[in-house]
Amino acid sequence: MTVEPLLDSGEHPDFDVRVENDAGDYVRFVARTYGHARNWLDRPRLGGLFGSHWSYNEFLFRMAGLAGRVDGTSIDADSMGTGFGTLEYSTGLSL
Repeated sequence: MTVEPLLDSGEHPDFDVRVENDAGDYVRFVARTYGHARNWLDRPRLGGLFGSHWSYNEFLFRMAGLAGRVDGTSIDADSMGTGFGTLEYSTGLSL
């Protein structure tokens, strides 16, 4: 799986998403972002001797240019409908 940012695409980056397996199944699309959430997590460490400051980012997206083949079945936006998801440290997708 690769997720690469597409810079210069607006207020937030879009992302080129590609997934494939050894059986030849694949899915690819561009994640067009429409929202961004950033949360700051501050946590004490070692009983308060020092702290950590962590930035957590999440991008909401709509799928564009969906193409793929899974278990011998071709998929695209016409066959699957509009897809939405989130990109963060883990990725969620709904078709």
